[in-house]
Amino acid sequence: MEKLQQPPQNWSEAAEDLAAAGDTDGAIAFLDTVISNLELETLKCPSDSMVTQLQLASALTELATLYSSKGFSLKADDLLTRASLIKQTSQQNDARVGKEYEGEGIAQTNVAFSSSSFSKDSKFNGDLDLGKVA
Repeated sequence: MEKLQQPPQNWSEAAEDLAAAGDTDGAIAFLDTVISNLELETLKCPSDSMVTQLQLASALTELATLYSSKGFSLKADDLLTRASLIKQTSQQNDARVGKEYEGEGIAQTNVAFSSSSFSKDSKFNGDLDLGKVA
């Protein structure tokens, strides 16, 4: 079995460039490859699944746009539906994970500092880069 190559980080730009150059079929073929690679990556690395799923949804949406521009509206609608379901599932999983953390006593915390949090003699200048002190 051949190992699929990882799609380039800027696959979206590459697909847009192909389409802008008039090579819609090339862009479709490229996105088909990207989608196959992302699907494989989801299966191989479930821990990174959420990010990969959102990239997959984005690639499906771009592919749907290309199919729509060629007049294949049913194919485009199918791809958009699939992308929407992936996004919805990812959001539900994200919400579920957030609730699990809260259930374990791990709550998200927002920390805000006011100017009164530090004395006038403090060397903190508001810059969060710890290497810099006024």
